[in-house]
Amino acid sequence: LEHPLSNVCYEELRPLLMRVDQQNKQIASQLEELKKTEAVRREFSANVSHELKTPLTSISGNASNLLAMGQDFDEETRKQLYTDIYENSMWLINLVENLLSITRLVEGRLNLNITEDLVDDVVAEALRHVNKKSAEHTIVTESGEEFLLARMDPRLIVQVIINIVNNAIEYTPA
Repeated sequence: LEHPLSNVCYEELRPLLMRVDQQNKQIASQLEELKKTEAVRREFSANVSHELKTPLTSISGNASNLLAMGQDFDEETRKQLYTDIYENSMWLINLVENLLSITRLVEGRLNLNITEDLVDDVVAEALRHVNKKSAEHTIVTESGEEFLLARMDPRLIVQVIINIVNNAIEYTPA
């Protein structure tokens, strides 16, 4: 037999039980988001580790060869080893700058310096800094007869163009 007050107690607890159920659903949703965020963080860390390890290995190996046998290499070989060291170090500098920009953007600390700039000048500046492997590719820019001004943060746009062109160079056969 039911207790005569059981329905009264249940009705009084219903709002509380509904709130607990709603909070449980929110917690489950937040937990799912945390799992997704952690998976993205792990993948990002793995990618950054790979992007760091490859040029560092090259720099270390080339420097070691120059230290151990530099006098035995002909001038052309030495120059190529120095060039490889330089290019890989520039790659790392750009990578670190990109990571710092991402961090500032995510944290809301990225200070934009919006100015009106000539698009041709920004593109030309970016192309001066692309990976030296671009010599194996032909990069063509086309512009109209009129000057095109755009409001932008030229430093960030240069960085974006460098990244796009470097990726195109890296992943497109010569």
